[in-house]
Amino acid sequence: DDSTGEEEGRQGFSKGKPILTTPAVRRLAREHNVNLADVRGTHKDGRVLKTDILRYIASLKGESSPPTPTPPTPVTPSPPPVQQAVAEDRVEKIVGIRKAMVKTMTAANEIPTFGFNDEVDMNALVSYVRRSSAGFKSVFACVHWR
Repeated sequence: DDSTGEEEGRQGFSKGKPILTTPAVRRLAREHNVNLADVRGTHKDGRVLKTDILRYIASLKGESSPPTPTPPTPVTPSPPPVQQAVAEDRVEKIVGIRKAMVKTMTAANEIPTFGFNDEVDMNALVSYVRRSSAGFKSVFACVHWR
């Protein structure tokens, strides 16, 4: 039955395999009543692009090439709005996720920070290693001092 094949093409499948397109291309095909299974995809892995649909529609109408899109008119950027200073402060109630964040951050701020630093005089060890055999040099390479 040919109607099943047409329905598969409209749904985005051809012979049980999905037709690779974007939703915009599917919409364009639907608007022009085009069966996607009839369109040959020219992109990687047979993906059907907008130009493929437009070329197919043009071939149905007997045109030689798809209509060329008009170039977009350049938009001149408007100057950024001038920000005015706020005359007075205002107090807003903290609700929702912000309230939970304030509560958590306040609790975290109450935890005392702790740092530990220890210094060891390594001069005797350094002089010993330098006097000793070369076998100690590979072990000593991982010890750093200032």
